[in-house]
Amino acid sequence: MYRNKPKIFENIEWFRNTPELEESVSTEFLRIFEGLEAPAIKQSFIFGVNSVTEAIENNERLCLVILFRWNVPSVMIQHIPVTCKRRNIDYLTFSKAVKLSRLPFKNVTCMAVKGESCELFKSLIR
Repeated sequence: MYRNKPKIFENIEWFRNTPELEESVSTEFLRIFEGLEAPAIKQSFIFGVNSVTEAIENNERLCLVILFRWNVPSVMIQHIPVTCKRRNIDYLTFSKAVKLSRLPFKNVTCMAVKGESCELFKSLIR
C-alpha cells in the first residue's frame, strides 16, 4: 500500500556550514539574544517543535526559524525545513552546542522569531 509513497524527506540537504561561518553566526546570535530582556524573550520567540510547526502552518508572521541539531535526532525536526521553504521563511541550523543562558528551560530544539522582532535578526538573514 505504501510502496510508491514519495519520500519527501530523503532529499533534504542540511547545509554544511564551515566551522568558521557557524562560529561567527552563533556569536552574532548570542550577542543579539543576550541583549534582550526576559519579558521580550517570551513575546518575541516561539519555542518547541510542535509550537513552531503550528505557527508555520497557521501562517503566523515569522521571519526566522532556528534549529538546534545537537540535542535532538534529525528525524524529529526534518519536516521544518520543508515547511519553511514552502512558506518562504528563512531557517538557520546550528549543529554544535550554543549556550543560551537566558532561556527559562534547559534544552531547546527549535525556536522561531516572531515578526515584531525581525529587525533585530536582519544581520543573521543573508
